[in-house]
Amino acid sequence: MILVDFFDSTPHKVLKDVVNRYIKCGWTKERIFEIIDSFEDKRTLEEIENDVFGKRGVGLGSQIS
Repeated sequence: MILVDFFDSTPHKVLKDVVNRYIKCGWTKERIFEIIDSFEDKRTLEEIENDVFGKRGVGLGSQIS
């Protein structure tokens, strides 16, 4: 059994949905999305493509986490 850390398993899509719900300024949303997208998912491309949420992971200590 592989244990997955919380921040490594956070879906980018879910974070972006939350940002869309609460942030109205387009410029601010774009900057936040850039930060979210800057974190690389450490899984294989096949695993990412088969995941309904897509890419996952944010850095511990980042503005997003």
